[in-house]
Amino acid sequence: MDITVQEDVGLAAADLFERITDTATFERQALRRGAELRRLDRQPRPGPGAAWHVTVPFRGRRREMQIEISRMESPSLAEALIRGGGMEGVLRAECVALSRTTTRLTVHLHLEGRTLPARLLVQSFRLARASLERRAADRLSAWARSQEAAPARRRAPGVRS
Repeated sequence: MDITVQEDVGLAAADLFERITDTATFERQALRRGAELRRLDRQPRPGPGAAWHVTVPFRGRRREMQIEISRMESPSLAEALIRGGGMEGVLRAECVALSRTTTRLTVHLHLEGRTLPARLLVQSFRLARASLERRAADRLSAWARSQEAAPARRRAPGVRS
């Protein structure tokens, strides 16, 4: 099953990429929503090989998964592998500069069930695909507006975009 959403964001591509790869912020958001996170690597900055063990409440059960960053090509592409509960997937975020101050962010999720219960779950996602895509688009749009309204982030000395 594939879900793709896109949003034009009023930020330069390098700034947007920096924000979508700010794993510390996403970790805090997940914790506030009831997820349990444990970092599996010791990398100081996000990049290929960075991994987490995540437990999230979903449909009345605690679902466990491993998330690992598999590719990161600044400022255009970040990709993560997701495994757990009999499912495997890829989450891919792409930034395409439309102008100096506007970037199109495309987020693509591909999920496959490897076990019968996981295949049934993925099938239920397929049946609710329009609703899932609408909710994902609304959430991405709200996140993009919050990032446009947020003050510019200061880069550490020596870090170039």
